[in-house]
Amino acid sequence: MDIWLEALAKRDVLDKVYILIGITPIKSLKMAKYMNDEVPGITIPDQLIKRLEAAGDKVEEEGVQIALELIEKVKTKQGVNGIHLMAVGWEEIVPRIVREAGLLPVGFKEPASAAVKEKKPKLEPVAAPVTAPVMSPN
Repeated sequence: MDIWLEALAKRDVLDKVYILIGITPIKSLKMAKYMNDEVPGITIPDQLIKRLEAAGDKVEEEGVQIALELIEKVKTKQGVNGIHLMAVGWEEIVPRIVREAGLLPVGFKEPASAAVKEKKPKLEPVAAPVTAPVMSPN
């Protein structure tokens, strides 16, 4: 990324474009290996694969920590205007990452975590009574 950003800076491009860096929190070692081996353009460095392997059953937490570290690095890059957090199949982790990475806007008030959504009653199917047709005398 640094080499690419430097090349754009030398060409005086960085102030003419908006660059977002994509970050995917890794949920499992299997996901990391799949992305590395099967998704074109994606390379997950061996050191990160080894970190995920060493994490054992805490691999999800290690994936979150790696995402947070990457976000911190990206925040310091000249010419980068933001991140695209791509939590494929793990969308519920996004609020935590945004909060812990310090990405919330100044003055943002989070909703109360104690708020509970009202559950709608489950409607059960009811069989309609079967009646014989009424014939009128003519």
